Amino acid sequence: MQRIIFSVGIGAVEALGSVTRMIAIADHVRKINPQTEILFRASGLEAEHVKKHGFAYAGGYKPNIFGMPDFMFKLIQILPGKWNGNVPDLKRMEQVIRMKGLFTDRYVRTTYTEWEKLIKRFKPDTIVSEFDLVLPIAARKHNIKLYSTMATPALPSYYCELFYDKPHPDRSLSKNYNRLLKSLRLPPVKSVFELFMGYDHAHWIIPSLPELEDLPAASNCNYVGSLIPSGFAKTNWKWRKTKPLIYVYLSIGQISAKLVERELIAAFADSEFDVLVAGAGHPYFEDKGEYTEGNVHFHTFLPADRILQQADLAIHHGGQNTTLQCIEEQVPSLIFPGRHFERYYNARKAEQAGCAMCCAVQDFSSQNLKALAQTLINNKNFSHNLRRFSQKIKKLGGARRAADIIMSD
Repeated sequence: MQRIIFSVGIGAVEALGSVTRMIAIADHVRKINPQTEILFRASGLEAEHVKKHGFAYAGGYKPNIFGMPDFMFKLIQILPGKWNGNVPDLKRMEQVIRMKGLFTDRYVRTTYTEWEKLIKRFKPDTIVSEFDLVLPIAARKHNIKLYSTMATPALPSYYCELFYDKPHPDRSLSKNYNRLLKSLRLPPVKSVFELFMGYDHAHWIIPSLPELEDLPAASNCNYVGSLIPSGFAKTNWKWRKTKPLIYVYLSIGQISAKLVERELIAAFADSEFDVLVAGAGHPYFEDKGEYTEGNVHFHTFLPADRILQQADLAIHHGGQNTTLQCIEEQVPSLIFPGRHFERYYNARKAEQAGCAMCCAVQDFSSQNLKALAQTLINNKNFSHNLRRFSQKIKKLGGARRAADIIMSD
């Protein structure tokens, strides 16, 4: 009987996109062979989604944001004032690692100890990971087959053209990892990205198309297209379409929630469109709950997979899943990535493929939104490109193909 662990990389900042992709693959593994033993390593909101899909999970040490000591983190939480939900510039992956608190000695050593215990207890044949820097060390030490998701912004050589500064290894991030590696008598790394990329023996599962990535050709690269589980939201929510439909999901970024609310209402409340806005994860929208202004409908959570099957346009932030999902469902997009390296990369690649427009934050205005919506929906070139790339995505096989790759070894 095969045993597989799926890890979404426990960190201070949770990423719904990561656990979505892991659940999509695990769902198909379960369909291929229901006898396969599956265990997730997840915590917080990610663990809640794992549980909803009927998978067992093991938690673990969860660092504070930026690796803050516990007393400092608790102090910040009780200080007056409320975070408005916006994020600063994100130039490269190193900043994400710092923000998630994945660099401290306590995190590295505690997490490795947890992996050691989990491996000895569960005895996995295979491990599949998304954003776990400690796992590749444990997998190598125990000679376990490792599959890891990969995208261009994780390459050590990648830099975002928004910021014009070339990458250079941040040796302070690898210090505690190298201390662990030395104690295990394993080779050191110059950059933590060497761990993220598999530490010599990982196979890559790439949730994208070759045309949307700049990854080097390699025998261990497996492009699978979009990794979205069916019915991820686990809801009976439905929409009765009577007008052209616009789906909006901007996540947490650099456009303020109040600006989003004001400009969407000004653009579309009395328009020929219906607009569905998903505010999941954003404190401003979650506090306000569900409400409607004219033709603009605000919700805390919406099933994107169902809405995109009906949508005529999407306005989003450039996340990996959303970008691929829109192309697969042949929905043209207005993407507002802000100054975020990964989102900007996705947006530019989608634009170059003729499937989206990459827009600046300052262009998020009612006048621009309405004009661009009408232009994109009626643009035949966009329709042609979306149809072509949608077919390519579907041919790659998605989560079913990823599961087949993992189960074939």
